[in-house]
Amino acid sequence: MKKIIVISGSDRKNGTGIQTFNILKENFDESEYNFETIHLSDYKIGFCKGCTVCFKVDSDKCPKKDDVNSIVEKIKNADGLIFITPIYGMNISASLKVFLDRTAYLLHRPQLYNKHSLIIVSTDVGGIKPVTMYLKYMMNAYGINNAGSQGVFSYLFKNNEGYRNKLDYKLKELSKVFKIELGRGEEYQPSFTQIIRFNAWKVKNIRSKDIYPKDYNYWKEKGWLESDYYYPIKLSGLKKLIIKLISKRINSSLSKKIG
Repeated sequence: MKKIIVISGSDRKNGTGIQTFNILKENFDESEYNFETIHLSDYKIGFCKGCTVCFKVDSDKCPKKDDVNSIVEKIKNADGLIFITPIYGMNISASLKVFLDRTAYLLHRPQLYNKHSLIIVSTDVGGIKPVTMYLKYMMNAYGINNAGSQGVFSYLFKNNEGYRNKLDYKLKELSKVFKIELGRGEEYQPSFTQIIRFNAWKVKNIRSKDIYPKDYNYWKEKGWLESDYYYPIKLSGLKKLIIKLISKRINSSLSKKIG
């Protein structure tokens, strides 16, 4: 059975985002897929202090004593993730932003590279594209494979039957893609931007090993300092050359900053 964690950044437990997810969920057999919804508003999640302790210790956890680490453990044990957010002030909700800030150590010491995600963004007016792009960027940074996204206009969702019918179809198609990706586990070819980001982090960890030795040792123990990606992948000669050139440029830039 596939375990899917749904992370909602809305205070409304029956808002447009959750209702959209419920429609999506109808396309999944309960005997094959288990969903657990986490409403961030139900949890105690404090602001990130930027203390960088999570980068300097071996625990791979945020040192603050609240509910973040327990949520992260659930995420680690899941096969898939669905992020839901309304748009407030042309960005994701505050609760989701704070949660992502608090899990920044997972960018330094990736642990979610075998996860697959979907994104659901709801709004009354606009902003779906930039907010979705931000969340996709974050998925890329975590090493998570994003299988797709769906933006929803709340007013039309509530008042336009034709819009709802089109949305139902899109969600059905999105669920098919998500099932395929979930079935692949780690056996999927990452995007070229994911590969580039991996190699950028690799160079960064090598250059800053004296500043963040725990990060360096983590990557070294994983064997990533000598690899093209988190797990074996096929790369063409051209892509290897591009990655080499980009890595060289990043190394040069870091040399000037770090010394």
